[in-house]
Amino acid sequence: MPIIYGGKFTGTFGRWDIGVLNAMTGEREYIDYYGDTLTEGKSNYYCVRAKRGIFYNSTVGMIYAGKRDKYNKNEIYGIDGSFRSSDAHLSYLFSLSYKNDTTGFGSEVKYDYSGRKFIFISDIKKETEDFNIDGFGYAPYKDYEEYSIYGGLRTYNKGIIRYMHTGLGIDVNREGADPGYGYGINSTVDINFTSNYGISFSPAVNYDYEMGNFYRNNNFSLMFWTDTRKAILFNPSIWYNSYEYNYRREHFGANGGGRFYIRIRPLSRWSIHISPTVSIEWKEDRSIENISYIISPSMDYFITKDLSLRFYAEPNTDTHIHYFSGLLSWNFRPKSWFYLAYNEVRDNTEGNWGLRNRILVAKVRYLFFW
Repeated sequence: MPIIYGGKFTGTFGRWDIGVLNAMTGEREYIDYYGDTLTEGKSNYYCVRAKRGIFYNSTVGMIYAGKRDKYNKNEIYGIDGSFRSSDAHLSYLFSLSYKNDTTGFGSEVKYDYSGRKFIFISDIKKETEDFNIDGFGYAPYKDYEEYSIYGGLRTYNKGIIRYMHTGLGIDVNREGADPGYGYGINSTVDINFTSNYGISFSPAVNYDYEMGNFYRNNNFSLMFWTDTRKAILFNPSIWYNSYEYNYRREHFGANGGGRFYIRIRPLSRWSIHISPTVSIEWKEDRSIENISYIISPSMDYFITKDLSLRFYAEPNTDTHIHYFSGLLSWNFRPKSWFYLAYNEVRDNTEGNWGLRNRILVAKVRYLFFW
């Protein structure tokens, strides 16, 4: 939407961090997923965030945010906190959403213990059916609950193994439309060798509901990496899902793929990154439906210690929507930056590399001391 005006303020006052944002957007027509032409009316977006440090390195905070237009009001009120010790971390978030006359509730409580020899993580999430922040934010689920626990062991300096982590987790979840709970068991093995090479393997078995069907999905991911200190780093990975719903193709089937990341440093101030990714989709009869590629080359170059250039591209043979960008960053004084960014999107669905959009943005971030 076109921005008529906007403003942002952030500051630290003692142990308080405060942020305020407000923006007014104008009316605009757009075409939705189904091809219908809709009109987004003039709207006011706003957000107030406050966070305070307590004890040694813990925090408590609140947020108030929303969007209002001529006919609707969508807001959220939330409180959150984070309590840390040397080995443990407890965090929580509780929020109420208001959409016109409807109220919803969302929450998450997570405990994370990370000791030298043992890891334990537990997480509880719950959102009611009426939890709604669609006007100004994103919540992936509604009427959803999830309970998960994970435990693992750590081992150090055993022969050629510098560090090894093994763990097992259990997850139980339910969406509102499901007749019952889905559940899964996942495991992880991470090994770092004395050569600084490493490998990670994560198999899992999940039983879940999708599109009214209860199904089993066996999946895994496997990743390998070479010594990160060397001029050339190779980091390939593969993944596979034996059976799940493909929302794009609108049927069940398998999918998998691989990513083959390479980083090259010709000079200490210059690095080149190449990250080709291949994705494979299978039909229910196990025949291959589609193979697509995304190539993501990028380059970082430090002209001086305070001035750098970054270039990035993402040619996509599946969607045929291609992205190109560049960024100049200048750290002209402590914690103060000047950015000049360029982004371009090209559409090659009809074979003509048509320009979708192009934008050039300059931004200054300046830190005041007093």
